[in-house]
Amino acid sequence: MTKTSVVNVENCVADEESRLAKTLKDICDENGKERDSVKAAEIFHELGVLYQRKSEMSPSKNCLIQSAALINATVAREPENKTFTKDLKDSTKRNNSILRF
Repeated sequence: MTKTSVVNVENCVADEESRLAKTLKDICDENGKERDSVKAAEIFHELGVLYQRKSEMSPSKNCLIQSAALINATVAREPENKTFTKDLKDSTKRNNSILRF
């Protein structure tokens, strides 16, 4: 991947991250409490997947940790959602191998 294409991908990721953060803020009340935990779970899941992709472009392990935390937040809100729980298991397995836990 060329340097220009990496910058373009990073810009797209930043734009998507900003959009999701705004969407999450919009479903919270003035005190920051979620009004819709199901919608919040979906947003956290999208952010977790986004950070997972971001970690593939960066040598920093911070994105892996952020991804795992966001997917965990997803499962905490929607524990019966099989997609979310599968992604958490996959993320944990992948992160453990990368972080060598």
